[in-house]
Amino acid sequence: MTEKSPPSLDNCEQLHISRYASPRKPEGPTEGDREDAREALLAGVSRDSKRRVQVDELIRQDDPAHAKRLASCGRQSVELECGDCGGSNYVPISCDSRLCADCMQKRMGELIGKYAPAIAGSWSRPTLLTLTVPNVEDAVAGKERVQEAFGRFRRRVVPVTGESKSGQKRWAWKQWMADGPVTDPWRGQVLQGRGREFVEAVEREYVDEDRGIPMDRLVRGGLYGIDIKQQSTERFHVHIHALVDMAYVPQPALAEVWRDVTGATGEAGEIVDVRRIRGGDREEIEDALAEVTGYVTKPPEFESVEDEVEVMLALKGSRLVQPFGELHGRTVEETAWLLCSCCDRAPERWEYLGVIDKVADEIAVETQGDRPPPGTGPAPADD
Repeated sequence: MTEKSPPSLDNCEQLHISRYASPRKPEGPTEGDREDAREALLAGVSRDSKRRVQVDELIRQDDPAHAKRLASCGRQSVELECGDCGGSNYVPISCDSRLCADCMQKRMGELIGKYAPAIAGSWSRPTLLTLTVPNVEDAVAGKERVQEAFGRFRRRVVPVTGESKSGQKRWAWKQWMADGPVTDPWRGQVLQGRGREFVEAVEREYVDEDRGIPMDRLVRGGLYGIDIKQQSTERFHVHIHALVDMAYVPQPALAEVWRDVTGATGEAGEIVDVRRIRGGDREEIEDALAEVTGYVTKPPEFESVEDEVEVMLALKGSRLVQPFGELHGRTVEETAWLLCSCCDRAPERWEYLGVIDKVADEIAVETQGDRPPPGTGPAPADD
């Protein structure tokens, strides 16, 4: 058991997402940093072949700190001594790299656990929404473009009546337009989802005044993820997957607003998929969140590891999953108590003993209890 590196854990509550690599120095990585990464690569030579190629490519693209984290992910642990019984516990260190399938699977679970409680049972009409833009040559520019377009989309108004570009679908607030019946009336659907008070307010403020209905009145909030797929050597398909609390809006009306926002022409700017989540209980919401976040947290889909690493490095620091509207700031972070594997208690203090070459997960986590977080001591007395 040999200590490998100094601790970099902010506190014991964050052990499951801790990064132990030092931040890159302002002057850039040194040859010593590169050598450390190469040693980590050699130590993990028995791991899957793709990871070895990714690590090698990260070194080549001058990010040895990232390479070392990826190569060492799950191969070392933090050793903690229980303050109650003195027993040793081991918490594996993960890399949290977007290139790591294991860490991204864990990240998806964390996102589902964070947002599902705030959504299940409280949303009136949970809906999955997919919005695309034409393929782009620059993945990062495409990400910024679709993110900015989605922000403008949420600030637009939806025409109360209209027809699709092909003329095959017509929508209106009620069953009839001046020149005959429509294919997609939407007042009744909104009435079912939001109730009579909401419908009457919309009619009074917008429909009767022959004004479009603001999108932010129809979409209360939600969560979106940005998915990037490589279509060819120099073309990327960038699109939005979102789970939203949205009153019924005809699909061709949404497509018309999205096409106007993106300025696209033809089918590439009209791909708007809308699917309602029936029921909206916890299990259904978790499945929907898994779909939205799964696109973002899955292993990157690129033609080569070189392209994969280049895009992931370019996206470093970017948020690909983002809540908005009423969902923003509504989540409650659960406090996780670390339970000692020896005495099955959450001690008031943990003693940090170092980073070791041990991969066994020998510590449990409890999300309820009256003890303070490990390392902080007893909770202060009430005033």
